[in-house]
Amino acid sequence: MRSLAVSIALIATVVASPPLNGQRRKECGEAKNPRHLPSPSDIVDSARVIALLAPYSRPSQAMLFSLVFFPDDSFPLVRSIDGGNGDDALILNRLAHAQQSSHPWAVRMRLMGGSSPALTIERSTYCPPQPTEGSVYPAEVVRYRDGTDRPVRMLGVGETTVELVVDETGAVVHERLLESSGVGDLDQAITRGWQRKRFLPGLVDGVPTRTIYWTDGKAPRL
Repeated sequence: MRSLAVSIALIATVVASPPLNGQRRKECGEAKNPRHLPSPSDIVDSARVIALLAPYSRPSQAMLFSLVFFPDDSFPLVRSIDGGNGDDALILNRLAHAQQSSHPWAVRMRLMGGSSPALTIERSTYCPPQPTEGSVYPAEVVRYRDGTDRPVRMLGVGETTVELVVDETGAVVHERLLESSGVGDLDQAITRGWQRKRFLPGLVDGVPTRTIYWTDGKAPRL
């Protein structure tokens, strides 16, 4: 990597931020993964789920659950969205089949009760994590030793892209350099800046969930 004969400094602009619940969500929509929806029996022991939970599901109101799978865990994070409770979600988790995947994915599982109980799968809704409006945007300007400031784009170097893991609270808990500018000091300064940012956490079926953010805005959708 090249070195810069400059002092790397983050000259950031901080804008006033409205309350988190007052900030608009962007790019919410159906989850894209898995590409093809599996059958319920691919994910859980369908017969036992129906046998254990259907008697408690009213014919007029389905039980609806959100299942999120992460690459570092073979079993899903299960949450009750409607018609069920935490105990029902725990039963569903215990009856889930182990899954292997290189990327996170999510589905919703719907259980209809009544005389002909049925278990179906549908796509989850997903809102990617979003930097809060009051966060510091890192490394937009580099300060030279003579005290002058110049935008990074004037340095003739490549762009730095960082992958961030954003937890349920909107905090960055892990980061990984995806694309280097070719200047180590600049990469480190940009990465440190993103570590300090705050986010609106990603939502899966309306619930804050650990998700991935790429600083070039091109992260794959859940």
